Amino acid sequence: MTLRGTRFGIAVIAVALLVAGCGPEPFEPDGAKAVEERARSWSAIDRALAEVQGDREPIAQARYDGCHTGQNNWKIKDKYAHECSVLRSLLVPAAELDDVSEALQTLSRRLDELGCTATWRTLAHIDQEYWTKFQSRPDYRPGSLPEAGHQCGEVRITVKPTDSITIKKAEALLPFALIGLDQRRDEQPYPADTDRRAEADGAAMFWMITADQRYYATKF
Repeated sequence: MTLRGTRFGIAVIAVALLVAGCGPEPFEPDGAKAVEERARSWSAIDRALAEVQGDREPIAQARYDGCHTGQNNWKIKDKYAHECSVLRSLLVPAAELDDVSEALQTLSRRLDELGCTATWRTLAHIDQEYWTKFQSRPDYRPGSLPEAGHQCGEVRITVKPTDSITIKKAEALLPFALIGLDQRRDEQPYPADTDRRAEADGAAMFWMITADQRYYATKF
């Protein structure tokens, strides 16, 4: 083989090795690291939920463990190849109709006291800009209110005001944080009789409090 041919062969091997090393990291959601971080994340979201929900017991709950597949193309370039999160959601009685405004303000203050940072609208904002303005409408109910979002340390907290009428719709019991989890590893949705539990409780407003945290991710 000539010197030129030898150099060409070395270049081809170098390129092949470079390309081989540029693939995504192995996806191992049941590997030792992922298992350890998953357990830590479950503990973190349970602590956060206990602080947020206060002394009221939930009438139902749901939990999910799932992953999202990232995109790496000319249009979208995510920072991860795969991203996995755990999620727990509680349905908690919140208030009678005359106490909706006070309940919104009280939980908003509690989230502030816990050191949580608003990531979009707060419950106080929802009270001022939605409930106070529109509650006189005959078709406006607590379930018509939008959700509030906060970051509490590493845990994301979403609070969605709802009511027994809204809860009858199956899609109303799908936590917002489920969007994007295209691989459901562990799925325990709200029980089928959740609407009957809400009616039996009799509260005019419920909180759907959802906590989620990422525990594992791989890069492209």
